[in-house]
Amino acid sequence: MTGYSKEIVNAAKIYTEEQKYSGTNKSLNYKLIIFYNIYNQADIPQEAYLKAFPTILKGLALDYFYIN
Repeated sequence: MTGYSKEIVNAAKIYTEEQKYSGTNKSLNYKLIIFYNIYNQADIPQEAYLKAFPTILKGLALDYFYIN
């Protein structure tokens, strides 16, 4: 897999705070639909999604991701 760092950074700039998943009250499935849509539009291949995934997290969900 190539890095895709530049593409991921550019796609992450599109996100609003409301589109990110915090782990409370909102459906992760819904947030994943937003994630897939944004990253498909940015032509980022699926093999880079794992590297990009933390960009959709905030708050408790981001803490949990890095702790575990």
